[in-house]
Amino acid sequence: MAGDTVKTPAAIWAGRDIFDLFDSNGNGRLCADELLLGLALMAQPVTKADIDFLIDLTDSDGDRLISREEFDRLRKRAPAPFYGGELAFATFGGPVIDLGSLSDYLSHRRMTFSSAQVTAFLRNINPDGHPVLSRDLYEAFVRAYRDA
Repeated sequence: MAGDTVKTPAAIWAGRDIFDLFDSNGNGRLCADELLLGLALMAQPVTKADIDFLIDLTDSDGDRLISREEFDRLRKRAPAPFYGGELAFATFGGPVIDLGSLSDYLSHRRMTFSSAQVTAFLRNINPDGHPVLSRDLYEAFVRAYRDA
């Protein structure tokens, strides 16, 4: 149709808050699994112990959940795992990142998440709500996180 514009992946992410992308259950708080899954998707070299340390460092109210404000502080206080690394789409081994490829990647890194958790996370990240990420969407997601 005339007048319709195709949004680039970067433009799709421009209006989305990075905290909300990590908050796959939409409760306004990030649990350890949401942080770990989000950082693992970006091929960051973090472990559950790293996430527990970062929560201990940032969790001001002791609830073991990270609020939006705590997340912002966390990213400022502990930048190393958040900004290092390369765009690593090929690490996932396929033309798209879907439940199977992300689950295989996580399993290889000795991380266990339920299919429901992985699917919810992928659906939350994809602007169309599909549990799959193309290379363009994945790379735009990583850049949005790094630039936020």
